[in-house]
Amino acid sequence: MNPFKYVSKKIIIAELILAYFLFFIMEKTLNNDLFNASLEIGYILVGFLGLYFFINLNMSIPIIGFSIIFLSFILDFLDEFEAYFQLPGFLGNNFDDISFLVGLLIFVSGLYIMTKKKQESSEKLEYLAKYDSLTDTYSRQYLPKILEQIQSQDSYPLGLLIMDFNGLKFINDSFGHDTGDYLIKESVLLLKNCMNPASDTLIRLGGDEFLIISPKSSQKTLSDLTKYIADTCEKTSFMEIPISLSIGHALIENPKDNFEKFLRLADDRMYLDKLINRKSIGGSYIECLKKTLEEKSYETSAHVNRMISIVKIFGEFMKTSREFLDALELATSLHDIGKIAIPESIILKPSKLDEHEWQVIKRHPEIGSRIVNGLFTLPHVEQGILAHHERWDGKGYPAGLKGEKIPLIARIISIIDSFDVMIQGRSYQNYKSVEEALEEIHVCSGKQFDPTLVTVFNEIITTDYGKISDVIGIDKYDDFDLLQKLDAI
Repeated sequence: MNPFKYVSKKIIIAELILAYFLFFIMEKTLNNDLFNASLEIGYILVGFLGLYFFINLNMSIPIIGFSIIFLSFILDFLDEFEAYFQLPGFLGNNFDDISFLVGLLIFVSGLYIMTKKKQESSEKLEYLAKYDSLTDTYSRQYLPKILEQIQSQDSYPLGLLIMDFNGLKFINDSFGHDTGDYLIKESVLLLKNCMNPASDTLIRLGGDEFLIISPKSSQKTLSDLTKYIADTCEKTSFMEIPISLSIGHALIENPKDNFEKFLRLADDRMYLDKLINRKSIGGSYIECLKKTLEEKSYETSAHVNRMISIVKIFGEFMKTSREFLDALELATSLHDIGKIAIPESIILKPSKLDEHEWQVIKRHPEIGSRIVNGLFTLPHVEQGILAHHERWDGKGYPAGLKGEKIPLIARIISIIDSFDVMIQGRSYQNYKSVEEALEEIHVCSGKQFDPTLVTVFNEIITTDYGKISDVIGIDKYDDFDLLQKLDAI
């Protein structure tokens, strides 16, 4: 263990200043061989000490002065050396004194700068203990101090309003943490505009949760403030992302009441508000995502719309329950929502993807699943999105599921997705005719696709051909009689 690492900088600096003056006084008052020998050793030790400080303590400015002072000591030593051996002087008589004074000036300046930096560092630590660095509101750590101030004033009844930012995980997963931080800061500005700045106090409790403490409040005041914040949020969006807060409040009538108890009460009410509004909140965010994805790629939007129309026909043909069909349609509409986190340069690349780009694209089912999980409690939809690129033979991704271990929703989406991609084409591949697409699906039956569902899909096109043709724009393929060839596939 290096003992220097744990030495106080204050002590080191004080000792150095003392050493400089002692060396200077001794060098000017004593003149003998023993002193010169010891002084030479002192120069070397001081030099190594200065180098150590420079490397380990980053004392760059004082070290400049230190180095000049050390140089003056060396010059003094050389003067003594010349005098002792009666050698002609070649360094000048006053350079060492001037260098010492200049070095001392620089050193003192450096100490001043270091002291200033330490003061700034202390002020920064004090700020961080009091305020949240992202939002510039009071931090949770400072809450006890705020309560002390409230106790000393006539502030009761004391209103507590807890707010939680809905869907922050979804925003972070979909748009990135920078966007999430931006929306939090904008939401804080919204809250500050809603509350009374002269009396109310805003505190960030942590993450996406905030607290407004409102002195001399009432149940009506808290209810009115809650409604005002909710109405303002409803009219507000940033970057086309809606602002949504779940809110709960509680009123402390007596200063002797337990603060934490009423804080938990407000938190419970806020959580209930979140549960009640979760579905509508999730729907708003999903529409926002769809719009953003459409702006990234019109092809993706058209692709999804065709798929939704086909899966409706598919579900009705299979006589599925209403609940299953709803889940199937929602999973289909969101199956590629994870692509919102994929760079446009990859999504819209006009040529085939390289290996790295392909690995990036393969992440979108997991991203999409996380997004939906952050908004809804719909396991069938989430699993359908996660598994829609799995293969019947177990060679798909992301989990390599095989056969009926792949959720039914995902198996249906896989067929419809591939069919639409083939007949519409991509920027890197020409479209196929409906006949060619069906032949390809037949070839992949039992490999990529569930063979039972492939048979069902062929039956759907045979029996509901008119509906399918309206969806896919079959007029492009009137150069052959599709219906006559379906039985041969």
